[in-house]
Amino acid sequence: MTRAAYFECFAGASGDMILGALVDAGWPVEELRSSLEAMGLSGWTLDVAIVKKGALRATQVRLGVDEPQPERDVRDILPMIDSSALPAAVKQRAIGLFTELAEVEGIQHDQPAESVHFHEVGAVDSILDIVGACAGLHALGVEQLYVSPLNVGGGIVNTRDGILPVPGPAALELLRRKGAPIYASEYGPEFLTPTGALVLATLADGFGPFPRMRVERIGYGAGQKDFTIPNVLRVSVGELDSGWRPRRAVGIATAAPVSASAGHVHQHENPSGEHSHGHGHGQEHEHQGETEHQGNHASGQEHEHAERGHSHLAGDEVVQLETNIDDMNPEWYGHLTERLLAGGALDVTLTPVLMKKGRPGTMVTVLAHPHRVETALQTLFAETTTLGVRFANLSRLMLPRESRSVETRYGSVRVKLAYLDGAVRSAAPEYDDCRTVAAQAGVSLQQVYEAARVAALG
Repeated sequence: MTRAAYFECFAGASGDMILGALVDAGWPVEELRSSLEAMGLSGWTLDVAIVKKGALRATQVRLGVDEPQPERDVRDILPMIDSSALPAAVKQRAIGLFTELAEVEGIQHDQPAESVHFHEVGAVDSILDIVGACAGLHALGVEQLYVSPLNVGGGIVNTRDGILPVPGPAALELLRRKGAPIYASEYGPEFLTPTGALVLATLADGFGPFPRMRVERIGYGAGQKDFTIPNVLRVSVGELDSGWRPRRAVGIATAAPVSASAGHVHQHENPSGEHSHGHGHGQEHEHQGETEHQGNHASGQEHEHAERGHSHLAGDEVVQLETNIDDMNPEWYGHLTERLLAGGALDVTLTPVLMKKGRPGTMVTVLAHPHRVETALQTLFAETTTLGVRFANLSRLMLPRESRSVETRYGSVRVKLAYLDGAVRSAAPEYDDCRTVAAQAGVSLQQVYEAARVAALG
């Protein structure tokens, strides 16, 4: 079974509303604070309170700044995340978000992505909003994320870049890239902030009505302002029905520069952040199927399922991207793989091949959900020497699976269990957990790995 979250954005969304919803759904405030502290940033405060918005009770999270902060760009933020003590899956999601934002802001400002200053989103509160959202989803064991149509609001706002329409250029481009459905219930306030658009649109595995799922947790996150509608974001967390799949895949229609027909690949030349657009949710720090690799990090909690051992196979639609390369520095492949996975790829494989004129080469194969294809393509063209990529739309079936934490004599380790015909088919301990526990306990990785398997199967 797949653990998923569904966000209802009837009043838009902001970074602090996402944090509030996740805390309200059961993420302990102490874990939120420790995740933020793991970034090693200073000059911020955290306040959490229960408030009423209309008839709804909700959790309000306020991240404040109590000392001046420098402007930061992606070259400052990515190493900061990568060197933090956060779990690997959280780092991957957060790095993917800031990478996406840098690309969008670079287009908006006609600058290289790595040199774009994020202004307010580079401030400590917004960095913590984004990293905190990734940490909260991870802590609640969310493997896939689905989002309702997003209420964006309307009007104009005064920003550091001048007067801009709502939604702002960067937020609207993020929504366009991901095929996110949007609307405006009234004209005037900004309901969907750039941070909210970045997190929900980029991490979403699909958009539309409530997925078929068994809801286990519900959370309401409150914005800072009051509107004619309750300024609240609702999240529901639970298990997707094994036979359910999203009604509509998004993103593939805009994923070229590659086209294919009758088995032929048409190669194209390699084509060569977010600012505040208002305070629709108060001081909103204005301005990642989850992956098979990330799935191994998906749950920090044990989840009991009523239908554990269910023999039905889950299915979804994916896109396979391939390109053959014979003229690239082999040292670059590690960086390429990290970028692809951080951008939401499900899997990346490198296969040695013999190419024309007897030259050895490497076939890069990427598996991604349709709405992640554009990001994968941009990464392939930017980070390799390829001039073209071929792709195929595929259907896949998967065994029911779950992630749970088990206790060993060395420490706690997460394990992914897969089921076939009512019995456990495999138990795969989380590598990063095993490595960390082994280092702390002073034992070998193999000892921790075997202890975790025994605990999971026992």
